[in-house]
Amino acid sequence: MIPVGASGIDKSTEFLMRNIDIATGSTYTFLTSHSGIGGPHLEPSIGEYDVELFNDLMVRLIVEAME
Repeated sequence: MIPVGASGIDKSTEFLMRNIDIATGSTYTFLTSHSGIGGPHLEPSIGEYDVELFNDLMVRLIVEAME
């Protein structure tokens, strides 16, 4: 399971999704406002991060999980 935070997420939901990623050994991911599409996104509780295209990110994470 790869938890993905999107528009409308609040801090409680982010906390829940981060716990899911810990429990499943996955990676918490989130959408940003960089594309200008969709509603506003909560700034994640994380330091510096790299922005990737969503499809490319999902493919990369799935391939990594299968290795």
